[in-house]
Amino acid sequence: MGFMVHVLAITLSGLSKSDAVEFARRMGFSESCADQAGEWILRLYDFFIERDATLIEINPIAEDLLGRGMCCRFNVYIMMYLNLAVFS
Repeated sequence: MGFMVHVLAITLSGLSKSDAVEFARRMGFSESCADQAGEWILRLYDFFIERDATLIEINPIAEDLLGRGMCCRFNVYIMMYLNLAVFS
């Protein structure tokens, strides 16, 4: 079984709820679940920006037979920059 990569271009003005829901539809979520998945995408985007993360990986995000969405696992990578002063 192969995998699919979906790309979402985000402008400097940020990510809107409607763009997140449309992206969820493109990922294959049903109409009954696209709003919930779009909300997750928007929350993860906000978390990414607030924490200055370098990568958020969701693997997998899925829909069950009853049309409920599930974020099964995700990883967050944050680069920590330390200001170190060297005195001589």
